[in-house]
Amino acid sequence: MLVVNHRTGETNFHALLAETHREERRAWNDFLDLVHAYPYAPVYHFCPYEAQTVRKLGQFYGTPHRHTEALLDRFFDVHKCITDGVTLPIESYALKHIARWMGFNWRDEGANGAQSICWYNAWSETGDRTYLDAILRYNEDDCRATYHIKDWLVRFAEPYWERLYQTTG
Repeated sequence: MLVVNHRTGETNFHALLAETHREERRAWNDFLDLVHAYPYAPVYHFCPYEAQTVRKLGQFYGTPHRHTEALLDRFFDVHKCITDGVTLPIESYALKHIARWMGFNWRDEGANGAQSICWYNAWSETGDRTYLDAILRYNEDDCRATYHIKDWLVRFAEPYWERLYQTTG
């Protein structure tokens, strides 16, 4: 999870990693603690997967339904905003195609979802931490790419909102 301080521009990535199934509850609670530390902050994500996972983990770990739903009310799907709001000259509306078109680059050029699965399998077979570090770097870059797209979308829409405010304000 990427936390962005809009006053200072500072960003802080939180891996929220569970290296074993037994650590998953701790990672879930760390996630809840983090989002509750910023109770009014929106939670930007790309596609429905993250919201589905929050709903599933909330149910699995006994988080009260009303708390999970209140959290999900803060979720904004950047992918949906992009696909509903703009047409881009790209071959696909996948995260990497959109973000790369907007000038974002992943640190590991060949990183993608399939590669991260290979890294995970290699890490689980060998215990070599370099594979896990590559996954974390890839996930951080995905978070930063999502923020990059969200930021681009805000700048893109700003003139529209300014005109709308001038005519209604």
